[in-house]
Amino acid sequence: MEGNFGFKIAQALLILLILLIAPFAFRDLIPVSRRDEPRPQPATEADVRKVVDEAKRMAPDLSINEQLVPIIDRSASDKVLTYLVESKLTNEYWFSVTDYRLDYAGDWNKIDFRQLTAAIDRAYERHTSFADEITASVNIGVTGSVISGGLSVGAPVKTIAEALGLIRGVMKLDVQRVEIAIKGYADGEVSAGWHPPVPSLPAKYQTFGVLNPSNPDALNWVFYRKRHVQRDVAFPYRNADLPDLRAQFVRTEFVEPFVPKLANGNVCQVYVLHNKPLDDANQSEWRKAQIYVMVYLTRDAG
Repeated sequence: MEGNFGFKIAQALLILLILLIAPFAFRDLIPVSRRDEPRPQPATEADVRKVVDEAKRMAPDLSINEQLVPIIDRSASDKVLTYLVESKLTNEYWFSVTDYRLDYAGDWNKIDFRQLTAAIDRAYERHTSFADEITASVNIGVTGSVISGGLSVGAPVKTIAEALGLIRGVMKLDVQRVEIAIKGYADGEVSAGWHPPVPSLPAKYQTFGVLNPSNPDALNWVFYRKRHVQRDVAFPYRNADLPDLRAQFVRTEFVEPFVPKLANGNVCQVYVLHNKPLDDANQSEWRKAQIYVMVYLTRDAG
């Protein structure tokens, strides 16, 4: 009986010894890449600004400005950096006077967003411009190209592609989430014969979610409530519908197809900011859209 008890004690001590020395004895069997790889650190404000500054150099046609005050409601504990992204060319229009679709030749449905993402990544690796890498990858009309079907990489598609480059850069960081808000514009109605240039309105433009302004009575809508409300648009649509339709176009045809191609696309949300047209007519430079990129840092980030 005493012999069995002594054997059990010895066996227990041997097992304990093996457990103590195993991590050291088998350390060399763990791949170096896994053993020594540092854990990702939450991005700081300095990290975000570094990426944004780099994107500015690679997007010469974009104006990227940090906003001192968040434009969308947030909680007191949120740490967020907000950037307004728009074309530097103030006299450049994106849309024809009565159209919600971008004014360019080509079929946006033929854009290969995976290839577009790869071109943007090459720009970051080589420190070249987004446009140069995208243009270098274009084989017009060839399946598998970044952009095919006769679509040029000129304005306004170039502006949007560069904005996607910025979004790609900040979404590589370890952040809590990224929010993208798109605001469409339209000038005043120009004639009694105003009519849509399309025979119908697709379902995704008839009903969609928007964020409403915090103060609807304000002359200019700048700040927004963070609550989706349903926006219904009847056909034929009116000039008053164009700002939101244009924002919805950029959202559904460019930003939303691009975000899921990113590894951390699940931390990104895309909004349409409800807007109204200008009172003045013949202001073609206001037939455009603006993109706000909001980067939320994790709670313990510096």
